[in-house]
Amino acid sequence: AGNVYSRNSSGAYIRNRTKPVNPNTGLQSRVRGMFSYVAQQWRRLTEDQRNVWISFAPHFSRVNRLGQTIPLTGQQLYNKSANNLQTCGRGIVNVIENVDQPNQQLVDSVTVDFSANTATLNAEESTVTAGTDMRVYATAPRSAGSRFAGKSMYKLIKVIAAGDDLNTNDLTATYLDKFGTFGNVGSVIGFKFDSVLTANGLNNAAQSLQAVVVA
Repeated sequence: AGNVYSRNSSGAYIRNRTKPVNPNTGLQSRVRGMFSYVAQQWRRLTEDQRNVWISFAPHFSRVNRLGQTIPLTGQQLYNKSANNLQTCGRGIVNVIENVDQPNQQLVDSVTVDFSANTATLNAEESTVTAGTDMRVYATAPRSAGSRFAGKSMYKLIKVIAAGDDLNTNDLTATYLDKFGTFGNVGSVIGFKFDSVLTANGLNNAAQSLQAVVVA
């Protein structure tokens, strides 16, 4: 009857089904172009190459909107790998030898300083692990006390390459380029970090943390 049943942090709810508008931004166009390119590359693989992706696909699954766990197809696994590598500025791999995923490299915190207008990483490990790229995602500043940030609120702001120093990595320019401001003292900014293996394009589960803007 045109109703959508869903759940959020407050529990189950019902809403009217609506068709989202299409703002057709430049970023959307680039992402759609990336997906189109990856689909073309899949069709250009040899049958043997496609069969490798198909054989590895059952190791991965996704949860659909109904909460059902569904294994990936070979093409979906290829898309996952290719899109990860492209967001890291790397070329697509046509075939993989394993489905290894990178170990999680933890970031202790992000210090966002209102007076200095800076955002800096603080991590126990000094450099990004060899053979991986670390992706940094962030949200726009939110009001003080805010703790929840939906998946769509996180935007990729930086990719830190293997061997780069973490503790001297400044997020200031890339964050401000994306969002324009750190907000006010007490504002809350969400950050997420994951790593991508450059050999196969597979990533690990993202680490999430919240940073409160300090004076």
